Amino acid sequence: MDFLLVIYIFMLGAALGSFALVVAERWDTKRSWVKGRSQCDSCKKVLQPVDLVPIFSWLSSRGKCRQCDKKISMRYPLSEISSAVLLLFTYVWFPYDISLWSTGLGLFVVWLVVYTLCMILILIDLKQMIMPYKFLFPLIAVSALFRVVVLMSENLYAPSIFSLVFALVLGSGAFALLWIVSKGKWIGDSDIFLGLAIALIVGGAIEVWIAFVAASISGLLFGIVVSMLKKKSLRHMKIPFGPFLVLGMVVSFLFSQEIIDFYITVFLSY
Repeated sequence: MDFLLVIYIFMLGAALGSFALVVAERWDTKRSWVKGRSQCDSCKKVLQPVDLVPIFSWLSSRGKCRQCDKKISMRYPLSEISSAVLLLFTYVWFPYDISLWSTGLGLFVVWLVVYTLCMILILIDLKQMIMPYKFLFPLIAVSALFRVVVLMSENLYAPSIFSLVFALVLGSGAFALLWIVSKGKWIGDSDIFLGLAIALIVGGAIEVWIAFVAASISGLLFGIVVSMLKKKSLRHMKIPFGPFLVLGMVVSFLFSQEIIDFYITVFLSY
């Protein structure tokens, strides 16, 4: 892969992560993410262009505000770096050809919107334990656009319509059932809508199942580690499941066929 392209995708991911964090924080404080310039959390002074370059601004200022010298929270560089690495990862393993003027390139552009909305939801869920409809419904709409383009492209592989319908029922129905049975105590109703978006992105029932398994395993491992560090019982901890569902979606979207082939080779070849 071209080195300059790698740098570009990395910086694009960092910029999307920075944007997602701004939107998430302004949603938390009820501020418009369209109006008003970014400012220091401590002294409230407006940030200059040199302070808005993802990752490098934090490094060049040594993690401090250039105006008041107060420390800048680590969530800014961590969000930007995490987003940059994940976007680069998805670009490298993107399941469709991204050559110029290809359908795959258009899908990758739509994926960037999906990616940004998912980052916003993750950041809000990590802090507030909620995923707002304001971002979930646009995510479902863009995910539906993604699936429609795939289904209409004759040169792209896609699970059948029947499998997609089954995926939609499984993706949202499983969470709807848990929400009804537990009366909202086990999961939030936002997981139902996120499950719908996941089904639209991965496209098939088996792929949805892979996403849910990956989300459950990663969430359980994270919970075990946190419970050990905090010396607190796992059953008494509240852990946002949204970030792990998104992670499961990415794993399934990028590697579902490899996972299916591995399962067939290992368990069904005898």
